[in-house]
Amino acid sequence: MNKERKKLSSSTKMLIGLVLGILAGLVFGEKVRIIKPFGTLFINLLKMCMIPIIFTSITLAVSQVKDFKQFGRIGGKMLAMFMVTTTLAAIAGTTLGKLIKPGSRFIGNAAIGEVAVAETPSVANVLLSIVPTNPIKAMANDSLLAVIFFAIMLGVSLILIEEKKDPAVNVLNSLFEAFMTMVKICLKYAPIGVFALMADLTGTLGIEVLKPLAYFFTAEYIAMLFQIIVVYGALLF
Repeated sequence: MNKERKKLSSSTKMLIGLVLGILAGLVFGEKVRIIKPFGTLFINLLKMCMIPIIFTSITLAVSQVKDFKQFGRIGGKMLAMFMVTTTLAAIAGTTLGKLIKPGSRFIGNAAIGEVAVAETPSVANVLLSIVPTNPIKAMANDSLLAVIFFAIMLGVSLILIEEKKDPAVNVLNSLFEAFMTMVKICLKYAPIGVFALMADLTGTLGIEVLKPLAYFFTAEYIAMLFQIIVVYGALLF
């Protein structure tokens, strides 16, 4: 009796791509840089899906609120929660960065010189930058806060036009489903993209780059676990 072969999960395929990429980089060295565009292509595919999904999902979520007063209450709680969780995440990230110092262990062939410190923008300029003068340009420039603000404004406007919003909401629903399907298609390419990225990284910088990467990912996962278990856990209970 023929047994059905179990299909490998996407995460397993990416892990295999990562390991094979490291081995390819060690074996072929800098010659492997020829496949770097395949890794860049994977990153570009993910970026291509990011803004459309954020825009459509937020607009849909806001537009489907029936009670406008309820939206105000929910919006206030969401804003407060966002501010609290973001602040705690920043504190956790900064603390772990100072303790583990993952960045100090990275190596590279870039020359170290004087670093020009950019002028800190004023609070007024930061707030004004959230309101896009051109929403399409904000999407093209990956200005997330501006895109989110525009999506919320569009969602609120759809609430106010009541029944007339239905055709627009149907289009947004279809677009959201299409974008999510697009992500699934792009993720099928992930093992190849991860293989190319790791091969280029290891082939260019050598095996020494893996140790600082391990420190970096350790710090990252500790911070994420703190955020999920401690911060979000406290909010749930």
